[in-house]
Amino acid sequence: MALRIFKSLAMDGYTPAMVNVGVLYESGLTGHRDRGLAYAWVRAALTLGVPDEEVDATLYKLGFIAARLGSRRTAKAELAARRIALTIAEQLARRDDPQIDSRPFRASIVEASLGRALGTTDRGRLPGVVGE
Repeated sequence: MALRIFKSLAMDGYTPAMVNVGVLYESGLTGHRDRGLAYAWVRAALTLGVPDEEVDATLYKLGFIAARLGSRRTAKAELAARRIALTIAEQLARRDDPQIDSRPFRASIVEASLGRALGTTDRGRLPGVVGE
């Protein structure tokens, strides 16, 4: 339940919720621990801009997760973070200015792309992007 709520807020661009999604994946409270997705969500929040008073704590969380991932998996998660940030920014831009693109948002394409980047394509729908 919490994951669904935080993901919904995160997809609306609320960066503290993105950090919380990452924390949920890191802790395993999503049903499985996925440090790659945890890193990606926290890094995406930093990319899109967390509130000033939360920057230090968010950087600490990112470092904590990165230390457990290792350099090779962190590089993959960094790519996923860029895709999450880009997806959310694009979605918000489309919502704010309908002339940008009138086509509906294609979350399934982004999910498949993130799955390939993180090597998690065996799960079908990637649970880290859009609320199930």
